[in-house]
Amino acid sequence: MRNTTEYEWDIEMVDKHGDILDHDFSDKLQSLKIHSEYPHNWQDEKIVSRELTLVKSVGNEYQGVVERTWAYINTDGLPSEFENGDSVPKRFAAEFARNREWAMQFASDVTRS
Repeated sequence: MRNTTEYEWDIEMVDKHGDILDHDFSDKLQSLKIHSEYPHNWQDEKIVSRELTLVKSVGNEYQGVVERTWAYINTDGLPSEFENGDSVPKRFAAEFARNREWAMQFASDVTRS
């Protein structure tokens, strides 16, 4: 069975222990801008930060998702590679560049390998 690859943007709501409590996924980064415009709607006393990432999922109909990897926005912006070393497609770098002004507030300050 042939694998397909899907990409989606995700804002992760994180607690003080670094655990992810909730997600907001979207195919278009612009759709997540509401988090910057109305932060109170998304606040919970347990949520201490929100982090933006591009998620790459590979899978098929029979096995479901067989691989998932992330490219977390950091203080430099969108990395050129996912955590597993795969390249981030240029179309997502361009999409991030168009939304950089508001999206950078969700940069992670955690170093990931």
